[in-house]
Amino acid sequence: MRHSRIPYRVSKKANQIASKIVNNGVSPFALGGKRLPGLGGTISVPVAQRYRALFAAINSGFEYLGCVSHERYNKLRPASVTRPH
Repeated sequence: MRHSRIPYRVSKKANQIASKIVNNGVSPFALGGKRLPGLGGTISVPVAQRYRALFAAINSGFEYLGCVSHERYNKLRPASVTRPH
């Protein structure tokens, strides 16, 4: 998946991280991930200096929600993090 307004190299790295976590069972915490306070099971994993990959904790592991800039990441509120349909 190519992320809009995210540099190609960052998008590619985010997809590699997502594959490790979702498909290979690597813990996001092993990759520097942390839970976001007030956002339930949402976990943030650093992708590059100014970008974060977001994951939701689900019964079977983790679901990739997308990649956001650090600027957008700093503005996240519970209603702004939604799972893709």
